[in-house]
Amino acid sequence: MKRTVSLLLMLAALRSWGAVTGQLWYGAGYGLNADSVIGHINSDDSSAVITQRGGSIFRIAVAVDPAAGFYWSIDPATGSAFGTPSSDPTALSLLEYRLSDNTLARTLAIGDSADQDVVESMAIDPANHIIFVSEWGYNQARAGIEEVTYDPATGAMSGGSNNPVFLVNNANFSGLDLVEYMSIDLPNHKLYFVDNDNGYSLSPFSPDNAVYVVDYSVNSPVPIKLTSNASVMGGFPTGPGVGEGGGTAATDDPGGLLAAVAVNGANQLVYFTTCQFTENGTNTTQDALWYVNTSTTGQTAAKVALPANVTLNYPGENSGLSFDPIGRHLYIADLNRVSGAHSRILDCALSADGKSIASVKTNNMATLTGNANPNQGAGPTGTTFTSLPVPTLAASASYIAGNAPVALSPAMTITAATDGYLRGATVSIAAGLLLGDTLSATTFRTSIASTYNAATGVLTLANYDTLANYQAVLRSVAYSSANIDPGSNGTDIHRTLTWTLDDGQPSIPAGSINSSNLTLGISSPPSFTSASGANFTVGVPGTFTVASTGYPKPALAENAADTLPAGVSFLASTGVLSGTPAAGSGGSYTLNFTAQNGVGNTVTQIFILAVNQAPVVTCPSNIVASAAGGNCLVPALVSFAATATGFPVPTIAYFNGSNAITSPAAFPVGATTVTSVASNVLGTNSCSFTITVTPGPPPQLAAMVQGTNLVVSWPDSFACYTLQTSEILATNGWSNYPGPFGTNDGAISITNGISANSVFFRLKD
Repeated sequence: MKRTVSLLLMLAALRSWGAVTGQLWYGAGYGLNADSVIGHINSDDSSAVITQRGGSIFRIAVAVDPAAGFYWSIDPATGSAFGTPSSDPTALSLLEYRLSDNTLARTLAIGDSADQDVVESMAIDPANHIIFVSEWGYNQARAGIEEVTYDPATGAMSGGSNNPVFLVNNANFSGLDLVEYMSIDLPNHKLYFVDNDNGYSLSPFSPDNAVYVVDYSVNSPVPIKLTSNASVMGGFPTGPGVGEGGGTAATDDPGGLLAAVAVNGANQLVYFTTCQFTENGTNTTQDALWYVNTSTTGQTAAKVALPANVTLNYPGENSGLSFDPIGRHLYIADLNRVSGAHSRILDCALSADGKSIASVKTNNMATLTGNANPNQGAGPTGTTFTSLPVPTLAASASYIAGNAPVALSPAMTITAATDGYLRGATVSIAAGLLLGDTLSATTFRTSIASTYNAATGVLTLANYDTLANYQAVLRSVAYSSANIDPGSNGTDIHRTLTWTLDDGQPSIPAGSINSSNLTLGISSPPSFTSASGANFTVGVPGTFTVASTGYPKPALAENAADTLPAGVSFLASTGVLSGTPAAGSGGSYTLNFTAQNGVGNTVTQIFILAVNQAPVVTCPSNIVASAAGGNCLVPALVSFAATATGFPVPTIAYFNGSNAITSPAAFPVGATTVTSVASNVLGTNSCSFTITVTPGPPPQLAAMVQGTNLVVSWPDSFACYTLQTSEILATNGWSNYPGPFGTNDGAISITNGISANSVFFRLKD
């Protein structure tokens, strides 16, 4: 079976005959070949399926372990007890069938086919792989409740007539003789049963007509008698039964013969039916439904009132009574042979307290056997209800983009009244699947295998394992996304996730559980997506939008301490920075924008607003410099500097005509025009100034006689001058003096013995 619910689903009370809550398995036919069947039908009356048909086997009781893939029935026929030859190879046996193909897997003998044993009922604990089978045998040790264990992997059974293991028997609890009906309370490990001895009092057995409960989880369990043996309405006395000592149905069984039993653990009630002694009789007041509580001894039972148009007609003699704990329905197998009416199973919707029936639907033998004209004598026998596993999920789940995987329902629970194991489960992204979505699960120390299909968004869990292990793995199921924006900036923030549990029950419609299309919310922390800077221009309107992502939509703000250029403003609600920068506002402005949406931390962007402004250059005043050493010499280097405004900060270049110059520079004697040019991205601007160089004083010679030499000297910087001599000062017969010269600390020594009294010297430029 597959049970499906959506994420965030909290199961409410299911409507009467609404969603499928499980399957009713039944035996029918009462030994008649054509209508002797095993079948199952969904709780909403859909998908009636026959799994076994025909033959001489009484389909008298049914047990199912859908997760393991097996179901069982009992063949009760033996000797003269049922008029069937003792050579019947399956008499008094437990028959095991494969759920996959309904073939007989194996047979385990329970009773002694050579004796008149009675083997009529069973109950199953699939969590512990135990089948409880009733047996009334030829001695006290073989009268009671036998335990048969099975291997869920192979179906191999142990116990039975060759190696019997009894939970309780007449030898250790003398009140037991004929256990005919059983019902199990799995969560509490309690087995409820009816000892219907019909006043049988032949030694070593004694009559003890009652409804019992036994805790099968303890050693040496002792049954507790829940009902009274008082001869009052709701009491069920013992005594010599009809035909066993002269008793009558009126005196020995005033409330009717005890029949089938079912437990309602939620309301702590045990239901059971009674029937009149004769199946075609007219004392229908003994055909009734009763209840007692689950723990008090010696109770007088209360009768459950049926709707006015509903009567029971012999709900006993190998009949069935089963309870659906999820849908809160009670199924009563009624062998209705009166006035030609066909037998049926009544589907009864219970009140909230479980003590009354609100409405009844009928499944007749035509439906149950798949035969449009079932034999008049055919009727339903034993039944069992297999509840679907119920997941209870968290009320909410959310994922923050970029974070670690988030568990979707870390406290989810699985409950199942009739299944201890699952065969598999899926968690799927049924709507909203986007690239990068991932589901994962932790399966450590389980036999569960986990695979994820990224294309379909389905996480599949497989293999037979306990409800506890599946619950632990499903609690670990987590969502994450490799997409940096799995919410598509708020446009795809939802994922609908569907959880499906598979316990092996066949023919269950997918998605049959009432649920809402509830979602996983995806949120994203804020982040800026626009550039961290912009350029405006003085006098020109400008605009820039500060953009961010995140869900919910982030709220933007600008630091109040920031300075904006005159004429420019920021509107936080739209993220728009706009305006016309005022004159003189060129420059770089550092702004601090923040974005926050309650998801993660507030994020800050440092934003640079550049306000561009055209350059304006200012030249220095005209410069006058003097040359050193007369007309033939250049002046010392002249330094100069212009200034400029604008943004970006302009570069300044200097030109002498078309020649680029740098400061300081050397200039010749006279006036030179220098042009200053300032440039930035908005253009250029220029100005000019004049540098005037005037001649300096001429150099002065110095002469000194040093021994036999005449030393003539002048400053080193006047290197452009030539030393000349003349013997007669009045004439112009000057000539360059060729030397030889010697040097001494920058002075010229004339070393050719020239007389200082007969030669004149000068410097010629």
